[in-house]
Amino acid sequence: MRRALIAGIGLIVAVGGGWPLVRMAMAPSVPDPGDSAREHARNVRILRDRFGVPHVFGVSDADAAFGLAWAHAEDDWPMIQGVLAASRGQLGLHLPGQRSLANDYYARFVDVDGEVERHWDELDPHVQAVFQAYAEGLNLYAWHHPDEANARLLPLDGTDVARGFVHKLPLMMGVDRVLKALGDGSDRPVGEPVFPGSNAHAIAPWRSADGVTRLNINSHQPWEGPVTWYEAHVHSEEGWNAAGGTFPGAPMILHGHNDHVGWAMTVNRPDRADVYALEIEGDRYRWEGGWADLETVPIWLPLETPWGTLQIPQTLRRSAHGPVFERGERPYAVRWPSMDQGVAAAEQWFRMNKAGSVREFQEIMEGNHIPMFNLVYADAEHIGFVYNARIPVRTPGWDYTTVLPGDVAAALWTEFVPYLALPQVTDPASGFVQACNSAPWIATLGRENPRRVGFPEEMGIESVRTNRTQRTLELLDDGAKLDRDAFLALKWDRGTARDAPLRRKLLDTLDDWEPTDPDLVRAKEILLAWDGEWDEGSTGAALAALAWKPLKPEGDDVEDGWRREPALQRAVAHLREHFGTLEVPLGDLQRLHRGEVDLPLGGGPDVLNCTYTEVEGAHLVGDQGDSYVMIVELGASGVRSASIHQYGASSRPGSPHFADQAPLFVSRRLKPVLRDEAVIRQFLEAEYHPGEPWEARAIDPEVALAEALALGVW
Repeated sequence: MRRALIAGIGLIVAVGGGWPLVRMAMAPSVPDPGDSAREHARNVRILRDRFGVPHVFGVSDADAAFGLAWAHAEDDWPMIQGVLAASRGQLGLHLPGQRSLANDYYARFVDVDGEVERHWDELDPHVQAVFQAYAEGLNLYAWHHPDEANARLLPLDGTDVARGFVHKLPLMMGVDRVLKALGDGSDRPVGEPVFPGSNAHAIAPWRSADGVTRLNINSHQPWEGPVTWYEAHVHSEEGWNAAGGTFPGAPMILHGHNDHVGWAMTVNRPDRADVYALEIEGDRYRWEGGWADLETVPIWLPLETPWGTLQIPQTLRRSAHGPVFERGERPYAVRWPSMDQGVAAAEQWFRMNKAGSVREFQEIMEGNHIPMFNLVYADAEHIGFVYNARIPVRTPGWDYTTVLPGDVAAALWTEFVPYLALPQVTDPASGFVQACNSAPWIATLGRENPRRVGFPEEMGIESVRTNRTQRTLELLDDGAKLDRDAFLALKWDRGTARDAPLRRKLLDTLDDWEPTDPDLVRAKEILLAWDGEWDEGSTGAALAALAWKPLKPEGDDVEDGWRREPALQRAVAHLREHFGTLEVPLGDLQRLHRGEVDLPLGGGPDVLNCTYTEVEGAHLVGDQGDSYVMIVELGASGVRSASIHQYGASSRPGSPHFADQAPLFVSRRLKPVLRDEAVIRQFLEAEYHPGEPWEARAIDPEVALAEALALGVW
């Protein structure tokens, strides 16, 4: 009996140990993408220029979207696949772990599937076809690269592409941070998303020395991850001809320009999410002196294991306010302005790609489906700024920055401020607009600025004045006309404004400070001699970068509790430990790392040439700030542009385009954006249809830049 028991246990262990191998052998294969995908592939040509940037030419808009998907997958398939798995609430099936479970719970909390199901059929069939074709481009890529693909996530379709927008917009509204704060037991859970900011400037033709409108597109995205910029150019015979930046999983250019209009987006921070405390009994919650029914939704969270896919049961409930978060002693409902807007926002972005003028662009924006982001836009004749947001009409008298009562109808908003009533300005006499993450009341200079009057506190519109905005106003205050060089100098400026927080809290306090420690005495001398410019050779900038490191999430000021002397002590200790001296140039301390590339990096936090960093050993290593930069010129002779990426066209470490733009980026030089097929062919690396092999070739960036400039398009 004992021998039989031991043998039985051994058999179970053997089978259990071998079952993962059996499961792997039984795993589904990548499905055939179908005839529609192959037809799109025949209608698409991808021309890669010598920097590896894809120029996608399709017969129809859907063909072009298909080609964009293929090209982006070649350069960043793992991230795209992860983004779409997260959007489906299936990240636990793809990348098991606690963070994946949190994402999949979040996807169900914000009701990604339900929102797409409710609104997919409301999309214009043309836009549906674009989204479907993009998904088919990814399916074809997976078919050709089955070793990279998770077949359990396939096939993808257009609704999966729409899910990406529904999934991301609440993240941008800070809903994930609200859930984390509620889970941590915070009594003030309404937080702001962590986005250090972005820059956008437009100069009107009457403010330009040559009569050309100029636009600076310069967001400060993370340098790696699901919201890292990918540069592309898409062209169809149906009038789509847009160049600029997009994110993994997005079937269009998110900001950039077409043949007529350019647009740039920067983060704004109105009050984006509200939390309501509920009193629940059974399946009801207290409401206006009585009770209202909760909607109950069973959900399942997938978690992949070697022995099988576990389905973890959960229950979600919804009140009139929104989904209910039930962790701890008190249930809370969460409400945010982008609810039920993600699918329509995706369509709005596509229509922006094809706007024929500023007026048409404004009409598209009036839909107000994109729930946040300052917009700076321009064509050959006009410039404009709008504090774009879906802002609820909130009842005065409540503190919307904290938890609200969930049983009072007056605290529950249902309407929004009309788009045309948002802070905005078109064609100001000053000849410029800017959006550098400050209050909208200083979008320009002069009486045409939007007025603060009429915008109640309940809107939560920010009052901050970033160094980048203050510096812009200082540089443009003289009214002088700007040529290209002057506009580029504005974009790459590294100066510190006269009233910047860095001056008020650090530099301007040094005269009255009498340290006794010799290193602190020397640090004071270095900073007093510093001109506030964040150049690679500056020793003052290196000290300031370390002392000013504990930045608030928005990146324009230090965290509460920051004190000058301890901050400088930490900075001095770091330099002594790692460099043995306080005379360290910024470029020796602050670096751009990408694979084997290691370059000195200028710029700094909250300057126009913006650099944010993480500490890695001795160095501050860039990880956010200036990323994809694009300068657009719009004039009577047409549109031209130039750009640079912090790394290169590919996220694959083995690609020659993994970091080939980095030397140009750190030296603040732009390469021409090529949009004419004949010109692209003069600077061609490869031409192919999706599914055909091609080989990326290494370049000398200096030689390639010289050859690109010789084409005469910039």
